[in-house]
Amino acid sequence: MDIPPPVPDEPQGTELLPEVQLRKSEARYRAVVEQAGEMIFLFDVETKQIVEANAAFQQALGYSEADLKTLSLYELVEADRESVDRNVARVVAQHQYQVGRRRYRHKDGRIREVEVSATYLREIDQDLLCVVARDITEQVRAESALLLAQKLESLGLLAGGVAHDFNNLLTAILGNLNLAQMKLPADSPVWPHLRDIEGTVLRAADLTRQMLTYSGRGAFLVQPVNLRQVVEEITHLLAVSISKKVELHSEIPETLPPLQGDPSQIQQIVMNLVLNASEAMGDAEGAISITARAALLDALFISSHLPQQSVKPGPHIVFEVSDTGSGISPETISRIFDPFFTTKGSGRGLGLSAMLGILRSHHAGVNIYSEIGRGTTFRIYFPAHMAAEKPQAPPQAPMRRKLPAGTVLLVDDESSIRATAGAMLESLGCLVLEAADGVEALDLYKAHAQDIIVVLLDLTMPRMDGKAAFQAIRELDPSAKIILSSGYNEEEALLPFTEAAQLGFLKKPYQYKDLRAALEKILLESET
Repeated sequence: MDIPPPVPDEPQGTELLPEVQLRKSEARYRAVVEQAGEMIFLFDVETKQIVEANAAFQQALGYSEADLKTLSLYELVEADRESVDRNVARVVAQHQYQVGRRRYRHKDGRIREVEVSATYLREIDQDLLCVVARDITEQVRAESALLLAQKLESLGLLAGGVAHDFNNLLTAILGNLNLAQMKLPADSPVWPHLRDIEGTVLRAADLTRQMLTYSGRGAFLVQPVNLRQVVEEITHLLAVSISKKVELHSEIPETLPPLQGDPSQIQQIVMNLVLNASEAMGDAEGAISITARAALLDALFISSHLPQQSVKPGPHIVFEVSDTGSGISPETISRIFDPFFTTKGSGRGLGLSAMLGILRSHHAGVNIYSEIGRGTTFRIYFPAHMAAEKPQAPPQAPMRRKLPAGTVLLVDDESSIRATAGAMLESLGCLVLEAADGVEALDLYKAHAQDIIVVLLDLTMPRMDGKAAFQAIRELDPSAKIILSSGYNEEEALLPFTEAAQLGFLKKPYQYKDLRAALEKILLESET
């Protein structure tokens, strides 16, 4: 907009001419419009052509004065022509309308989220709409990130509860299986069947680990991972799994530094993204590209591109999977990480929410860029592996010795685990006291403290949980030896007990050998 030159002030006491008053009023109006922080523009109701726009509009959306001469509302708004016409007609009918949120196209193709209100202006030779728009792109991103974090937290509660109960069942099955194996002669024909059962149970235990991974609380085998090697190893599997009309390209440099993660989980992410990309293209021809590069992320980049995600500043590996499919609508992107959400005919389970849990546990982040008709890119930010300055010597296995005689206080709310673990403890030569919760455990400890050599304590129980029971027992006896038991990984489970001494950990589901190793560690190491 061109601002006319200021009108000279008239001498006091003289009445301004109508033309001068009009010019002064117009100058004030234009000054307000040009200096406004919100985008303000006028367009013709009939042609939808932009007539005027202020500086904020041009700065926010990248258009110049020359661009405005050919820019129409259809090109500006990310919507079909019918929707644009319908909304314009609504404003004209109501004369003033709080349109709400819309999506405007930046000149470079980016989409900006805006909050819009419009007013109908009827002139002698032209009908106009005056639009006031505020850019809320960053606000929308922050809201989406917060909602995503809340969804993931809910998923964590669901997965954690299911995994806890499932782990209890598997602990009882494994324990009884080990007891049966101990009573069989070495040449028994039953051994192959029992080994098959053991392998099946251990695979089921791995499923519970996956569920905890989905919640961001899984135990990982964290190590340096060669992403190029991971992709190469599963390329043949992916090639036969995706549509024959889709070409799969992979360009990962040999010099790419390793990332820090669990190889099996990284492989799962790669497969998940590629298969989803293939399904997004349906029966159409297209291409999927897999690329990766090293990058150094700072706090500013993380706050603006990966808000509310567990990404920390430092060196990262940026992994991208892009497709030439139909793209993902904003509405779908807002729900894409919901548990059990799918755009396919039938749901396939946790889906991308599972991948999000894996990324969270890896302190990795994800960004999605998609345009309808132009495809989608998933960009994953993995922490890069930082080489240790000095190689660490491998830990030496402790010498096995006879366990000391005494009583073990076994505390678990599952009767099947108390029965199975109790039988395994007795086979190790221990006397066993059983408690179903922390309250019973505290009473038994008060009565038999002089006989109890160790407490095997479940963390998740009714009435008084493991944490409260631990604190109560330590108040009675600061030197009490306690082994905590949980389906969560050790780091997660022991987080509230970082300062505690004489403390062991036994991850569910556990076998006879795991139980013995935990007892040896806490009972024999304290004697040396």
